[in-house]
Amino acid sequence: LSPSLSLLWINVVDFNFYDRAVDMDFTAGGKILAMVNHNSSSSIIRNIGVKRLNKVTGVIDLSINFTSTYSKTANAISSDVSGNIYMCGRNWLTSSSSQAMLVKYSSAGTYQWASYYAYPTYSTGPLTDQFQDIIIDNSGNVFVAGGGGNVTTSLREAYVRKYSPTGSLTGSHVYSTLGNDDIRFIN
Repeated sequence: LSPSLSLLWINVVDFNFYDRAVDMDFTAGGKILAMVNHNSSSSIIRNIGVKRLNKVTGVIDLSINFTSTYSKTANAISSDVSGNIYMCGRNWLTSSSSQAMLVKYSSAGTYQWASYYAYPTYSTGPLTDQFQDIIIDNSGNVFVAGGGGNVTTSLREAYVRKYSPTGSLTGSHVYSTLGNDDIRFIN
């Protein structure tokens, strides 16, 4: 939409089947990142798709399809000043157990690394860990926030973790009240 709210262009961000828009972000270069969760074919395995669009024309210049044996669910996307793409969410280990997930792609769409996390106190039994939101500072440090816990006990812990641009964990803080804690947004 233009500042006067008139439609400039429309584009369908389509991967395969059952696409669900999750988040979008603007890159430092003025492009739009659109992220979806989708099922490939008729499979119950969920994957994450990202399209990068020119904000003026709507033309797609990059498509990423993050797939694996296990389902992935995306919650948030962001990019750094170099245009590298980061997405966070959860990596399903079974139909009821997940670990938090952070993934980086280069600005050219090449897979760089992934980091997975499950809060150690609840490392046995069905887990429900996930990163909910992501921000990146001007130095390229990646901050993710979320929560997780044990499905059996219903206890959850909220956490914020800091990663370097190369994926090394450089800081972590857990917020625990022995209740149903979670962090949904950071800014």
